[in-house]
Amino acid sequence: MIVVDACAVTEFLTSSGVLARRVRERIAAEDDIHAPYLIDTEVASSVIGMGKGTRGGKPKLGKEPRVDAAPPPSGCGYHNGLRRVRLGWQACRT
Repeated sequence: MIVVDACAVTEFLTSSGVLARRVRERIAAEDDIHAPYLIDTEVASSVIGMGKGTRGGKPKLGKEPRVDAAPPPSGCGYHNGLRRVRLGWQACRT
């Protein structure tokens, strides 16, 4: 069992670097993954903030998400956070 936090999930969704690869490998190797109740909201906030920011004059994020958000499992306390990530991403990219 592992417990992921918003930083790990944000890295998973937005990066192709070494850390993101390690996060993906670790998550893929687990059968039992847990996360804080508000992780979707925390990740949405983080990704939207990254979408609005720049680093060295270049956007922190590309124009398209690295992965598509899958629908959440039923009964997981979903807050439409992943939907907000997609809407926020679209707003930042237009």
